[in-house]
Amino acid sequence: MNLAKMASSALILSSLGLFSEPSYASPPPIGVETSANSTKDKLYQSSQHYERAQLYIEDNDVLAAVIELRNAIKYDSQNLSAYILLADTYLKINEPMAAESILQDALKHGASWQLVALNLSQAYLDQAKYQTLLDSISTANLPFEIKQKVKVMRSKAFLSLKKYAEAESVLREVLPRSLDEVSAQLQMARLYLTQSNIARAKQWLDKVNAKNTDEPQLWLLKGEVARRTYNINQATEFYSRALELDPLQLESLHARASIWLDQSQLDKALLDIKAVRQHYPDDLRGLVLEATWAAKSNNKTTLDRALTDANAVIDKYNHLKLQDEPYYLVLVATIRYMRGEFTSAEGLLKRYLELEPNSLGGLRLMAENSLLMRQPTQALQVATQGLQHYPNNVELIALQAEAHLMLGDFSKAVELFERALALEPNSALQERRAIANFADGKIDNAIEDLQAIAAKGGNGAIARLGDVLIRSGRYEQALQLADEQLKLNPTNPVFYHIKGTAYLGMNEPQQANKVFTDALVVSPNYLPALLNLSKLALKNEELEQARGFLEQALKLDRSNRAVMQHLAIIEEKTGNIHQAIEWLQKVVSNGLDIRTGLWLVKLLGQEKRDKEAEELIRRLISKNPENLGLLAVQAQHSLDNANVAKAKLVYDRLAILAKEKQSIPWLIKVAKYFLASDELERAQSVLESARVIDPQNIVVRATLCEFQLYTGEFDAALASAKRIVTEDPQSPVGYQLAGNALVQLGQLEKAIDWYQKGLENTVGNTALAVSLYKIVSQHRDVASAVAMLEQWVTSSRQNDLRALKVLAAGHTQLGHYEKAISLNLQLEQIVKDDPLVLNNLAVLFSLTNDGRARSYAERAHALAPNSYGVIDTLGWILVNEGELTLGLSMLRNAVAMSGDNAEIRYHYGVALYKSGKKEAAKRELTKALQGSPQFNGVEEARKILNSLSLAH
Repeated sequence: MNLAKMASSALILSSLGLFSEPSYASPPPIGVETSANSTKDKLYQSSQHYERAQLYIEDNDVLAAVIELRNAIKYDSQNLSAYILLADTYLKINEPMAAESILQDALKHGASWQLVALNLSQAYLDQAKYQTLLDSISTANLPFEIKQKVKVMRSKAFLSLKKYAEAESVLREVLPRSLDEVSAQLQMARLYLTQSNIARAKQWLDKVNAKNTDEPQLWLLKGEVARRTYNINQATEFYSRALELDPLQLESLHARASIWLDQSQLDKALLDIKAVRQHYPDDLRGLVLEATWAAKSNNKTTLDRALTDANAVIDKYNHLKLQDEPYYLVLVATIRYMRGEFTSAEGLLKRYLELEPNSLGGLRLMAENSLLMRQPTQALQVATQGLQHYPNNVELIALQAEAHLMLGDFSKAVELFERALALEPNSALQERRAIANFADGKIDNAIEDLQAIAAKGGNGAIARLGDVLIRSGRYEQALQLADEQLKLNPTNPVFYHIKGTAYLGMNEPQQANKVFTDALVVSPNYLPALLNLSKLALKNEELEQARGFLEQALKLDRSNRAVMQHLAIIEEKTGNIHQAIEWLQKVVSNGLDIRTGLWLVKLLGQEKRDKEAEELIRRLISKNPENLGLLAVQAQHSLDNANVAKAKLVYDRLAILAKEKQSIPWLIKVAKYFLASDELERAQSVLESARVIDPQNIVVRATLCEFQLYTGEFDAALASAKRIVTEDPQSPVGYQLAGNALVQLGQLEKAIDWYQKGLENTVGNTALAVSLYKIVSQHRDVASAVAMLEQWVTSSRQNDLRALKVLAAGHTQLGHYEKAISLNLQLEQIVKDDPLVLNNLAVLFSLTNDGRARSYAERAHALAPNSYGVIDTLGWILVNEGELTLGLSMLRNAVAMSGDNAEIRYHYGVALYKSGKKEAAKRELTKALQGSPQFNGVEEARKILNSLSLAH
């Protein structure tokens, strides 16, 4: 085919919307308008800028040309040539909105409609303003050539709006006068193929076939007809005939390569793909085919290169045109899918299925993409929609099964996999049925399936069998299987993985570590081994070692969710929250699951990025509208941002859904929120709903008792609590509530008796022990309270954090510093890197002149740099060590953050005094004593203040 004929064919295809040539998009114009040295000769200046712009365009420097053209118009607003050339340049750099604006300005300044019509049509088309184009662009009084081109654009607009009759009418006006009869007839066949009217398309092709059998387009379109009627062998013959006549006919190369790939004839497919890549290096479908071939051939290097090249090509396309061109939509969606960019792929596929709702490939890809985004309900809907049109399509049935598997409907998944196997028996489906059987608790059935596949020599099935054995707790069998296979395949890392995972199940991490390390010896880039070694390192708090494994894994799979999540864990542990957020954002960009989404919401909240957190919560809820936990997070986020009205609306929604789902725990949570908000009627209504669902539920009855306490019905609450104790004497709830009611009634000795009864009759209840401590320390004395709590901790052998912290605080209050230090050191061993424990130790070490005080204060500050208590401790220690400048600065911040904390203000006052700032010291110490006459150091504060007063 000669170049003129190729160009002519391209115009026809473009006019039908069957494909579009790429527009070469560059970044938006950047620059500033030049200022003239003189304003006397504006016309001269405008002309100079215009001429320079033309030179820049010749050199393909369109951004510089834009700046020059803007300056040309600046100096001469009547330079119509500059307007037209600037609009044309904007269109080339994918700025159709700017082009439209410039052309409208040109019309206002008197430009001829003949100069503007073609570019304005293109600008409307590129912005998807199809109806605007049809309504506002008239072809009257246009020269013939421009009129024909505008009509082609009108035809495209009609096609995009699915007004096929109008598109055909315009083509009937255009084609006979611009192309020969054969080309016109072929073009009409294409139009009917676009509308899936196979019979009419075939009629037009038969007319051509009777006259001319040497036209490659004829055989291409005959191949399309055969393919759409599922006559694949004949389609291959027709595409081959087209390529005999024109070896570089792109669409036939595409079509035949696709068939070879579907039939797993990879060598034949590669020949066609190489021809496309050699002669059409920026062809997007060629890159998709190359990536598909690479995936099927397990050629990761070629796959990565093809996807990278494809992404570069996509960046050149006019994305406004993409939204209405199904061919390119599905190609770009496929690339996004293959790159793991599932959210982007989802948006493109939704638009594609709006245009092509019955496309088998589109439906299949959408369902697969939804599953990878952890959206099984959407995947099920899409697959079910497809089966209405393709009732026995095995792939759609299997996708339905996968969706049910993800939804937890395992028996339905088994049923669907069996239906698919009946239609098309193969090992892949049999393996998936095994997984479904395993999930459904039919372990023996799963193992039987996998053993049958493994007997045929499938390493994948053997690996899956090992996985099933491990998941069912049959670790010894898994070890035996792995050892047997390693004798046969000593360099296969999969069997090392099975063996190492079995050791993990047997709680032998050192053995597991050795096996995973051996796996890397035989296969240095084996991803599962890297991941498992990173997990073991993380568990041992060996963060840098874990990071090394993960970075190596990331080089192998840059979109691996597990790798990015573990890197986020490391960044969070090391306090680099911003980087942790970046990793999690990459994870959710490829599929938003609830766990990762909530984790990201938490970190965004820590960074005060509330709008981003709110948007993420909204996205999570839009995908999971009835998830009660997500709604609770949304309510809490609203409260954190002082949006009480919205929080109440969300809690109302939660109450309705919890009642529908008969979820007692959630009804209780909602009721407690309304109680805390003084929404007593709402709280009572929700509690009554819970009581109706389960009248005997002890949690419901306890919450109703709490409601009575809250509303001041103390006698009624005491009676309710005693009934709970009578019916369930081994539950601590009743004792706790009875004691709380007696406290409110002022009967403190009786309250102490009830708390003690609770401790005697129940096992290890910290809440009761702490309640007893508080009431005894208030009603009797701190020493008695400490003794009681210490006796309980010792007798119950409870290393409970809350109890130990209260006990340590009690010993500190009594001045038992060594005992308090011992308890806090014990807490440090239980909870590593707790800033409160470290800060308490710093204070205690400071009080006992222990040299460890500063190091503990610095560790606490590194973990909690915004805690005024921690800042105060470190600042006070620095002051006492003579580092007055830094200590004073920190204490100044602590005062500003804490408000009226007397002890912190006292520390600040002393620091000022030691720094020689006596007036300021006097002022701060006076405020400290006025704020609270009882704080550690009150006597020293008075002494310093007296000395300052005497000095005056």
